[in-house]
Amino acid sequence: MGQLLPIAGAVAAVLISWLWSFLFAFAVRPYLRVKRLREQGVRGPINGSFWAGNMEEIQRMKMEAQDMVLDINSHDHLARISPHLVRWASLYGRVFMYCVGRKPWLFVGEPELVKQVLSNKFGFYRKIEVGAGLTALLGKGLVLTEGEAWVRHRRVVSPAFTMDKIKTMTRTMAECAQSMIENWREKEEVEVGVEFHELTADVISHTAFGSSYAAGKEVFSTQKELQKIILASFAKSDLPITKSLLQYLPTEKNKRRWGLEKKLRETMVSVIEKRMASRSESGYDGQDLLGLMMEACMNGEEGKTQLSMDEIIDECKTFFFAGHETTSIC
Repeated sequence: MGQLLPIAGAVAAVLISWLWSFLFAFAVRPYLRVKRLREQGVRGPINGSFWAGNMEEIQRMKMEAQDMVLDINSHDHLARISPHLVRWASLYGRVFMYCVGRKPWLFVGEPELVKQVLSNKFGFYRKIEVGAGLTALLGKGLVLTEGEAWVRHRRVVSPAFTMDKIKTMTRTMAECAQSMIENWREKEEVEVGVEFHELTADVISHTAFGSSYAAGKEVFSTQKELQKIILASFAKSDLPITKSLLQYLPTEKNKRRWGLEKKLRETMVSVIEKRMASRSESGYDGQDLLGLMMEACMNGEEGKTQLSMDEIIDECKTFFFAGHETTSIC
C-alpha cells in the first residue's frame, strides 16, 4: 500500500498538470490575446458564444447574403462570399478582430501592414496549423512549411517555375484549350464554369505529370472528394477536442477521408516510381513539373536540396490543388 501512494501522487500530478495546460490553452490564452489586442486599440464584434465565438453570427450573415443579386458587370463579390468582413470593416476599420471558436482572428486590411506580414523576414508571423484534413489535401509543401524546410523545398521547386521552363509548356496548354473548343462545337449548350475547371485540370495534369496525365486526372478527382469532406466540417467550432481527438476517431467520414488519402498517395507513388525507373544518364525525360523537380533533387547537394518521396508528393499536392482552384476561377 505504501508503494502505491507515490505512484498515485505522480499520476495525480500529471493529470493536474495536463488539466491546467488544457484550461490555459482553451480559456485563459484566448482571453489574454483578446485583452492584449483591445489594449492596443484593435476593435471588433463582441466575442459571441463561449464555444463558437462569432461563428453563429458569421453563418447568419452568409445565409442572408445568399439572396443578394450581384451586378454582372462588377467584380465586387466579397459582400456575397464574406459579408462579415465587409460589415465589420465598415464598423471597426481595416484592422479588427473576431473569434472563430475560442481562437481570436485578426483581420488586416492596411496595405503597409499586409506587406510587413507577407515579407516576414524575421519569422514573427508563423503559418497557421491547418489540421490533418487540410494537410492531407494541400500537402506539407511550400505553403505550409517554415524555416529550413521551406528554404530546402524552395530551392528544389523554384527552378521548375522559371519563365524559360513555363514557356516550354505553352504548346501543351494550347493543345488542351484547342481540344476543349473542338468539344464545344459539338454541344448546343456549354456550362463555362464546369468546362474551365476541366480545362485547368487537363492542363495541370499534362504539365505536372507529362505522359502520366491520366493519373493526374485521377489525383484531381480524389482531391475533389477530399475537399468536399473537409469543407463540410471546416465551419464548425474549433474546440481543442475537435482538433486533437475527433479527427482521429474511426467515424464514417474519417474512414472515407483516410481511404482517399491512401488512394491519393498510392497514385502519386506509382507515377514517381515509374519515372525513377525510366531515368536515363541524361536525366528524367520530359519538361513537366515532376521531371524538373526530380532532376533538381538528384542534382542537389546531399542534405540541402534533395526531397524525400513524401516531400515530392506533398509538393505535387500543393501544385495540383492550389493551381487548379485559383486558375479555374480566374
